[in-house]
Amino acid sequence: MIEFKLRPEDVVALNREIEEFPKLIPRVMKRAINRTTRHVRSQMVKRAARAMKIKQKILKSRAWQTKAKKHMFGRVRAGAVGWPLILLKPRLTRKGVSVRLEGKRQVLERGFIATMPSGHEGVYERVGRPRLPIREMRTRSLTDVIRAQGLEPEIRRLADERLQKELREGADYLVSRERKRRERVRTEG
Repeated sequence: MIEFKLRPEDVVALNREIEEFPKLIPRVMKRAINRTTRHVRSQMVKRAARAMKIKQKILKSRAWQTKAKKHMFGRVRAGAVGWPLILLKPRLTRKGVSVRLEGKRQVLERGFIATMPSGHEGVYERVGRPRLPIREMRTRSLTDVIRAQGLEPEIRRLADERLQKELREGADYLVSRERKRRERVRTEG
């Protein structure tokens, strides 16, 4: 889980930039945090998808972002449960189930594709006795991939850089918008 909060030095630098508009400070901070969480989630999914060699669309469902609303912090979380192998379009062969995992096609000899009475389709394997019980086979989780590839420090660094950039740009944008609004009010009034 990647979480970031604003440091006191960030707030001091922001206050100097927009000291004539003190009511904008919370808006600038929340906007920067929310834009940063969205960007970090996107980059985390993109890098993990590249490492796993699967589509980003599959990974996005296991990465969540918590936006800054009342509190001044954002959070990006990665799921701790893998994806069902059925999403990777497995093929049933004589030897078992063939599925493409991390760029290589592998044959899972104990695997089979089945549809449960509830309608859920999946790749299963027998565990223990000859017939039952069975368990659904899954890929590695997003958290495992991020840790195994050593992406966490890189993502944290990316989040810090992006937050600084968003704070600067957000302050500039909202201050210029507020100045234009005040100018418009002056000319109309």
